[in-house]
Amino acid sequence: MNPQEEVHATFASPQGTPNTTWDAGSKTFGWTATSYNQLKNIGLPSGDITGYEKLVIDCTIADGNKFRILVYKGSENKTIWVNSSGKTEFVLADVIGDVSFLTNCTEICLSGPNWEGVAPGSAVINDFYLVKAAPSDQIKATKVFDAPGTKDLNDLTGTNTNWSVVTSAIVTGEAKVFCGDGDGSAEATHVTITGSDFIQFHVTNASSDANQSLRVWIWDDKNSKVVTLYAHPVEEYASVSNWETPASIKKDGDYVVKVSEYNYFKGVKSNWGSGGSITISKAYVSQGGVPIPCSEKYVLTGETEGNPSLTAALADASATLIDATGVTGTGLNLVSANPNCVFVANAGTLSNAQNVSVGGTIANLVITDGHPFTAPAGSSATTATYARDMTNQFGTICLPYAISSTEAMKFYTIAGLSGDVLTLKAETSLAAGTPAIVEKVSGSSISVSGSGTLANAIAGTSNLELIGTFEPKVISASNYSGKNIYAISNNQFVKANNTINLPAFRAFFTADAEAGAKIRIVADDEDMATAIDALAGVGNVVVESIHALNGAKIPSLQKGINIVKFSNGSVKKILVK
Repeated sequence: MNPQEEVHATFASPQGTPNTTWDAGSKTFGWTATSYNQLKNIGLPSGDITGYEKLVIDCTIADGNKFRILVYKGSENKTIWVNSSGKTEFVLADVIGDVSFLTNCTEICLSGPNWEGVAPGSAVINDFYLVKAAPSDQIKATKVFDAPGTKDLNDLTGTNTNWSVVTSAIVTGEAKVFCGDGDGSAEATHVTITGSDFIQFHVTNASSDANQSLRVWIWDDKNSKVVTLYAHPVEEYASVSNWETPASIKKDGDYVVKVSEYNYFKGVKSNWGSGGSITISKAYVSQGGVPIPCSEKYVLTGETEGNPSLTAALADASATLIDATGVTGTGLNLVSANPNCVFVANAGTLSNAQNVSVGGTIANLVITDGHPFTAPAGSSATTATYARDMTNQFGTICLPYAISSTEAMKFYTIAGLSGDVLTLKAETSLAAGTPAIVEKVSGSSISVSGSGTLANAIAGTSNLELIGTFEPKVISASNYSGKNIYAISNNQFVKANNTINLPAFRAFFTADAEAGAKIRIVADDEDMATAIDALAGVGNVVVESIHALNGAKIPSLQKGINIVKFSNGSVKKILVK
């Protein structure tokens, strides 16, 4: 296949405004002030540039410096910030948004920062070019964002006749209005959010060193005033007591504002002079007791391989869904870096042996431990398998399909907690997405098969609950105010003082803080240990070894009296009935 054509800036006869310098020998673009600092006529195409897919810049800038790329349509321009050295690719459709700037482009130029930046400053421009779209027969991959059961902000209606939401918006430190009328001082126009519980934002390309925020304006009709709420990380939603408390956005992910007590939404704006930038890839309202996460997927269109965007999509180890229904070729074997990635395709287009959904059915679903997974909406599996090494007797599990206990392994859910006694309930089967405790009865691994309708991890809502995940997560105790969080490690429930590094297809559980550090487990199945006393540790206290009464070291708790030695030097006798 022919490579994608590149058109490079020549810098043959650049023209700078008064506060701009250009050194052709070192290819250094400089600015002496934060205004009138543009370098124009650099040799990039103008007019209709919709045939170009990407804008690429390769530069070297000093720490703390940043500059802008301006795409002009007459006297108007769209801004693209460059704040790091190296090669950066911008997909024009994503960063520009308004297609009229691509159909009627009058100039692409470089510019120093505005008032929020640093002057004087400079950047070495190693290369700067446009990349033409790939040949139409090559499969192009586009990342899209989806949150089933929600409504996009731009689908809301109300009194705001000028309502506008950019589906993919870059918010900078210029106090940019992402959507709404831009006036946060008084009620002017608004849209209706009655019945909604949350406004949510899916953020990508967040700057970890910036102090960026999303300020959400609400018209409080009950008190006739504008209220400013702040978007918080979705994992913190249960612990936020005051949504008017400022919160920074320093990482990619889902952010949320609780709006269940309000009827009208005015708009969203970033901070003044906060620096950095974020990309809001999806913004929507949701209903229900818990926020609805946004999932990312790739959409493929075309016939043959060879497009760099397809190569990049397949190399993305975090990709869990790839929609290949737009692929017109046949017998293609598309392999993702994530072995759990599911391809949704039409019959005959893909030859992959596993994890291909055709007409909503995955003939052979194979879940590989440690890698992320997302269950496609409305899908089922004819056969599904999952296996993992398990040296300890007890662990946690959460799978996207229904599973049943066997002679080699048994499943338990939490029945209740009274004082320091945690009661487990033996389960013969578990519904898809249900987190549970698993006991390995024999062997050095577990293998779990199933079939039927798939589901994502079920979110709990009670004070005492198991919470599962299909992706590796870091669970922070600070996000569960008033609760303790526990995970099973080395056959014990360990209370985390700070964080839990939870692998995919595992679960942790929460309990009210007064439950304390030591929890005794009692199960209603006589074959399981019915008095595993004091196997709860604090922080890093773990079991070092288990011994029989005769002193012989044994791999796990056995029926009868066990001698357990802990890492803090304590020794306990544990009776297993």
